[in-house]
Amino acid sequence: MRMKVLIYTVWPVPFWEVPESQVVRLKQRFPDVTFARALNDEEALREIEGADVALASRLTALTVQRAPRLRWVHSTAAAVGILPLRDLRLAASPLAIPVAFRPFRWPST
Repeated sequence: MRMKVLIYTVWPVPFWEVPESQVVRLKQRFPDVTFARALNDEEALREIEGADVALASRLTALTVQRAPRLRWVHSTAAAVGILPLRDLRLAASPLAIPVAFRPFRWPST
């Protein structure tokens, strides 16, 4: 089964978004990987199904619930507080959530 990567980096400032041209480059460089680019929550909700990886500025709890294969979430935000951490923790194991500056560590329970 091919790996699927969801790219969902929508911000009010377009500078922080992954442009379509970069997605095309990724598809050319890694032809055995499926890359899906979402431009809004509805597209992200649809494209997360079957995704193994999400490069995302944000995800909703419902999006996470539709992603049983999700094993890696890379947050493009400076912090992970914008992500539904409780849902991510319950959704998949193991699940890695690195952020741009360092790996996220689950709080001790």
